[in-house]
Amino acid sequence: MLINGKRRHHSSLLNINGTIGRGTVVTDLNTIPASTIEGIEILSEDAVALYWFDAIAGLINLRLKESMNYSDSKILNEVSQEGDGQNYQLGGIIGTNLGKSKGFLNLSMDFRKSTSINRAGPYSGKIYGDERDHDPNIINQFYSQTRLPYGKAMEIGAGDADNAGFFLNIKLPIAQNFEIYAFGGLNCRLGKSRGFYRFPY
Repeated sequence: MLINGKRRHHSSLLNINGTIGRGTVVTDLNTIPASTIEGIEILSEDAVALYWFDAIAGLINLRLKESMNYSDSKILNEVSQEGDGQNYQLGGIIGTNLGKSKGFLNLSMDFRKSTSINRAGPYSGKIYGDERDHDPNIINQFYSQTRLPYGKAMEIGAGDADNAGFFLNIKLPIAQNFEIYAFGGLNCRLGKSRGFYRFPY
C-alpha cells in the first residue's frame, strides 16, 4: 500500500479475543479521509521488481489531491435494513495555493460514528447445565444480565466505533527543479465490542 508513491505504514490495531485475522498486520484505510484521495492506482506483476516480496500480489497507490483554492464537504447518515448499524459521517477538504509559486496546501478531515451490528441468532444451548435450564425465571434473569436482546448470548457483526481523522498534503517549490513536499495524518479511534460470552456451566 502506497500513498503518493511512498510506502504506507501498517496498522497498529491489535486484534484479541480470538477474532478473525488475529496476528496479521494490514494497512488501515479508514485512517485516510476519502475527501483527500484524488485517485487510486492498482499495479501488479511488474510491481514485484520494485518492492520485492512485499508486493507479490501487487500494490495499491493512493494519489492525494493537489487542489488550489478549492473546498468540498459531505454529510452522510445511513442505517442497515435491520435498523441497526447507524452510520454518521462528516468530512471535508480545503485547498489553497502557497504564495506566488505553484505550491499548495490541502487539509482534510473526517469524522465517523458507527453503532454496533448484531447478527447472532437465538441461543439454544446449555446455560447452567442442570435443572435450572428448565426454569423460565432463572433463564430470564440470565438474559437480563447479557445486555443483549432476549435469547441472544453473543454479538456477531460489528462493534461501536468513533473515528476522527485529519490529513494534510503540501508542496512548496523552492527553486527550479527543487521542491519540498510532505503529507501525513493524525487519527484517533475509540471502539467497543464484546468477546464471546462465558456461560455458567
